[in-house]
Amino acid sequence: LFLSVCFVCKFIRPGSVQSASQQSRVENFQAFVESLKPVFDSNLDFDEHLKRQALVLYGLEARVLKNIPKIAFVVCEVLLELFGLKRSGHVRAFLQNESSLEKWSVDTRGNLMHHVDHQVDAPSDTIKSPSANPITFANVINLMQSANFHTVDNAVQQLQEWLNRENFNQRWFHLADHFNPVHQLTLLGCWFCSLKEPMLNSFNSASLFDSQLITGACAFSDNHHRLSRGQFTTTMYICRTFVLLSGRDVDDHNCRTLEMCRDLLTRWFASDADAVNVRRALDSVFHSVVSELNLNDNFNLPA
Repeated sequence: LFLSVCFVCKFIRPGSVQSASQQSRVENFQAFVESLKPVFDSNLDFDEHLKRQALVLYGLEARVLKNIPKIAFVVCEVLLELFGLKRSGHVRAFLQNESSLEKWSVDTRGNLMHHVDHQVDAPSDTIKSPSANPITFANVINLMQSANFHTVDNAVQQLQEWLNRENFNQRWFHLADHFNPVHQLTLLGCWFCSLKEPMLNSFNSASLFDSQLITGACAFSDNHHRLSRGQFTTTMYICRTFVLLSGRDVDDHNCRTLEMCRDLLTRWFASDADAVNVRRALDSVFHSVVSELNLNDNFNLPA
């Protein structure tokens, strides 16, 4: 809760007098800061969200999340941690801007790279590995496919309210400590579907077929008919996360999981009218990511 401008000023500078103009400026600034708080805002499209996000991030987060929405980053990294593909506590460490994490970076294809000091992880209640726990990513995707993810339960609704209402920093720690993968994915899907317009359409998704997709050297533009760098980086980052979570064994079960992943992302990223074209583009992205992972066994995996 914000204290009144007069109270704050008099507390900091006892006996001081503030003019109406001074109070008005502070109140206007307070209103501006409050306007930056909502994470779920249906008045903004994808790139507008990124621009507003840039106004509140600084340092490490500003560099790493220049082209990725913070909610997408936190959810994806929490999922990788839950299923044993990233070290326990790495999301919290990032959110704390620890100096040991200064080498975090995102390349042109949305691949998150970081180097950290090896530490003994504290015991946690997270899922240790997809194979050692009956709750696998395939199970989660099946649940997402069978249920109407627009119908959010109370827990997800509370997460949305937290993200829109609470302290700029504390809310993300709260999300990082939420260990239900279905809730995490549902929350992310709701965010994409809350955008003023879908992130991808038949026009901009055509850039995902670009022959330079592998190198991340596609042409970017702010034009609605071209893919922006943020749209490209986020699409690649989320697709790569889903491939890693699905596993890299080439078998019928894995292929089915990847197909369900593409179906789910199509629902998140595109309108019904553009779904067919966007799905084809995502097929191209997934094929690119799987090929790249098979060529580099250490790609985007913890040391």
